[in-house]
Amino acid sequence: MNKIRKMMLIVLSIITIFLLSGCKNTFIAENIIYKGNEQKGYEIVGLLDKEKYIIIPNVYKEQYIKIKKSDYKNKFFKMFNLLSTERVYISNSHKYLEGVINTKSSSGKIMMLTTDSKVLYEKMYLEQKQSNIYNIYLCSKTYYEYESYRGYSNDNIFKIYQSEGFKPANLSYMYNYNESPNNGYYFIDDYDNELISYIPENPIRNGYIFKGWYKEAECINKWDFENDIIPEKKYINKVYSGGYIYKVEYKYSETKLYAKWV
Repeated sequence: MNKIRKMMLIVLSIITIFLLSGCKNTFIAENIIYKGNEQKGYEIVGLLDKEKYIIIPNVYKEQYIKIKKSDYKNKFFKMFNLLSTERVYISNSHKYLEGVINTKSSSGKIMMLTTDSKVLYEKMYLEQKQSNIYNIYLCSKTYYEYESYRGYSNDNIFKIYQSEGFKPANLSYMYNYNESPNNGYYFIDDYDNELISYIPENPIRNGYIFKGWYKEAECINKWDFENDIIPEKKYINKVYSGGYIYKVEYKYSETKLYAKWV
């Protein structure tokens, strides 16, 4: 099976290179298909191969990247877009989020690590009226602030609609030192009575060595990624419509992992 898969990837790569040769300003970097130039910036139009987890950078060649659904009519590119992945991780403070980002299924999740809640509110709520926002998770700080802009209280009881709105990620990786970037957030994710399936790359801090993720800021108990489980979400109410869950209410709780530095 591995040999067959490798051969298929080689064939697909050759086809992709051939197709891209006829597409102006289109190229591949880190398995992601980009289109654009240094003057106008770059946008992601698809993926070369199916990936379970995708990390989308904030910039490429010092230019901000736009995230938008591919408008290519070519069926080849439609086969390898974000629909092939289960989780998408978007780097911090992304400047553009246009159109629709879809994942493999309704259970797919998109983690958007941003702490600029005001910009998010102005662009995603006032400008787009919350349209095309599906399964996008924010860090708790940004989510609270975003909801307060909309006039909602921070009572830790969240009413999550299936088809719209942001959601609070219940797993946060913290830099764990004063004056750290992104208001202290290094990475976010979301799980429900599960092991952590994706472990981010180790953070970097000038003059220090990273020594793992711990359960408290004092770094006493190390998180065991093979055995420790993110707690089950405590649902208060589920509203069904046509046999499907239309709305859920649950009491939010957050697991924070803290980096240890020496």
